[in-house]
Amino acid sequence: MSTKKVTLSNAMVRAAYNLKLNQKRLLLIAIAQVDPHKSLPRPIYITAHEFSEQCGIPLKYAYDALREAASSLCEQNIKIFDNVHPPTISLGRSS
Repeated sequence: MSTKKVTLSNAMVRAAYNLKLNQKRLLLIAIAQVDPHKSLPRPIYITAHEFSEQCGIPLKYAYDALREAASSLCEQNIKIFDNVHPPTISLGRSS
């Protein structure tokens, strides 16, 4: 298992405060796939195997945990604003 480090701004930490554990895990795994020096890849794919390895949970539980986290994240809106830039992250279904 490779170890990746993710640095979150205080605004991102506050935005993710009310997320469930597996939602946070999924978000961090996705963020870890983004190279800050390149444009944002679309879409980002995360497999149950990767979720299992990164979260330290058995593969037989990872699929359901990943599916539930992804589904429930689509119902969330996370927006980060600062005083200079437009929103940097927006998750959820667009209307």
